[in-house]
This record gives sequence, C-alpha cells and structure tokens, in this order.
Amino acid sequence: MNNAVRGAFASSIAVLRNGSREGNSQWQQILTTMSKSFKKDKMIFDFEAGDGWDHLSAERAAEMISHLAPSTEELEIQYAPYGSPFIDALIEWVKNATNLKRFTIRYTFVGNTDGGRDAGVRLAEALAGNKSTIEKIQLQWTDLIGSRNINEWSEALRKMTLLKRLDCYGMRRWIKKVDGSSLDVNSTLEWSFDKRQRIYWKDGSLPDATMAYNDKKKLEEATKAGKVDIRHM
Repeated sequence: MNNAVRGAFASSIAVLRNGSREGNSQWQQILTTMSKSFKKDKMIFDFEAGDGWDHLSAERAAEMISHLAPSTEELEIQYAPYGSPFIDALIEWVKNATNLKRFTIRYTFVGNTDGGRDAGVRLAEALAGNKSTIEKIQLQWTDLIGSRNINEWSEALRKMTLLKRLDCYGMRRWIKKVDGSSLDVNSTLEWSFDKRQRIYWKDGSLPDATMAYNDKKKLEEATKAGKVDIRHM
C-alpha cells in the first residue's frame, strides 16, 4: 500500500476517531500516515458533544489538524471546543495548505478576553497569505470575526482576489438567550448551546461575534466575492 492510499485511509473520520483513543505511539503513526496523503478532496470534522469525540483532548485535536494533508481542497470544522491550541494549529495548517479552495468554521469559539479577536486576526492573515485558490469562506457562529477585528478582516479580504463566496453569521440573535450567571472573572460566558465553550461578553454584547452596520458594509465593500451573505451580526 503506497503512501497516498495509506494516507487516504488514515484520513477517514472513523479511523481518526478510533485512533485517538489509542496510545501515543499508534496515534502518532496514524497522524504521520495521514499527513502523507497525496490528495484529499474534503474533510469534515464535527466535534459536537455525543458524536464520538468526547474523549479527545485539546492537544490531540490540535495534533490532528496540524497533520492534515496539505493538498486538502475543502475543510469544514464545527463544534470544536478546544480553544487557542486548536485554532493556532488550524492557522498554521492554512498557511501551508497547497490546494485549499473552501474553508468553513461553525459553532466554534476561542474564548478568553481577547482570544477570539486575536485568533481571528491571525486566521485572516493566514487565509490572505495562502498561495492556493481560496474560493469560499464560511465563518458561521464563531468569535473569530466581529467588531474588534473588522479592519484586519477587511484588509485580508481585499487580498483574496479569487474569492467567490463569503458567508459570515454572527451571534446577535442569541444575545437574548445569554445566561448571565455563567459569567466568569475573565468576562466570558458559557455558550448556551455548547457548555464546553465560552465567548467574550462586554456591556451586554458579544463584540467578537457581532458588528455594527457600518462594519458589515466595510466587509461587503472589501470582498471581491460575487456571493456575500452576512447576517445576525
């Protein structure tokens, strides 16, 4: 079995999910094999509670992302409760991806006072600096794009000349569901629909997951995408 075939096999979600329960030696072998996959069209990671990943540590989640085949064309991640280590690994992978065309993050929060804002800036820079042909970006219900990093995202979008579609869904509609009793000393709240994750809260708003109307217009004017859907911001 050549490296490409072994890599494709190791890239299957079932193999990764089961392998993440194994000892470190076997886990590292699976990751190494996966990273050598010649081509992987699409990878979808759904870390929703109860979906088979509950045992996965933040460290192993970050390792898994960093070992994705660089030739992956489409990456979709949702319900990732692993904070900065995971997002940082994702950003580094984006920098080195060779064929990334479609990129999606849903229901995922970095948390901490400046975590989402700062990670969003790094992600925007990585996407703008990537040498592949990124055609579609979806940031849906995250703290990676909002009022505190709108300028950096606008500048990054100006550089993405091949982008065809941009979807940004914010958290404004969920503000009324916020449970203030979960506010901690770092001004973060438990996200109502996933208690494993937290989101920054200030003055009755979620500034890293919402933006003003003028900020929305700034994004729309910056992107060259023909299809733009920005809502609930």
